[in-house]
Amino acid sequence: MIQNSHLGSWKVNESPLEIGQEAKEVFEKAIKFYVGSSFELCAHLGTQIVAGTNYAFVCRRKSVTLNPQVAYSLVICYANLEQQCSITEVKDIVKESEFPIGGLHCVEANQAPIAKLNSIEADHIIRAFHQAFGNLKGVVYTPELYIAQQVAKGINYHIIAKAKMMDKEQTTDYRHVVFNFFMNESKIVSIEHL
Repeated sequence: MIQNSHLGSWKVNESPLEIGQEAKEVFEKAIKFYVGSSFELCAHLGTQIVAGTNYAFVCRRKSVTLNPQVAYSLVICYANLEQQCSITEVKDIVKESEFPIGGLHCVEANQAPIAKLNSIEADHIIRAFHQAFGNLKGVVYTPELYIAQQVAKGINYHIIAKAKMMDKEQTTDYRHVVFNFFMNESKIVSIEHL
């Protein structure tokens, strides 16, 4: 879980779309020798100091095969004290369906930073997000990345959101949230900690 709380845990990057040079270099070194997928870096969620440093990223990942599969993945990269870097974990957050009708569709990486886009569709998704998550007590959700959608009864939107607890510590973490928009109403479908 990527959250900001105690010593030894993950330190949250409060501005995940602003990826620092050090984090970019670690990511590029780590994916250099990874076989089977290409990666588009979308967000840097946080770091963890161990015997070296772990970095948590969200990437759009595409398998390098005859029939490529697209996914948005949580990618953990490790840099040791000598700055040798490797990928230690790739966990799919969402994976595109093989069948386009009624299936899950991953958006292009340039459409993912939803709050930075200036479009009618982005404004609609942000308004629908706030309608679904605006009245929750004890936690404030902020949309960071729009990663996928699925036509259901209405449309299910998949978002990476920053969650800030409204307690004394104001703990922050990141979550994969899904909400449904149908007939001008938004409802939460699921919330999953990253």
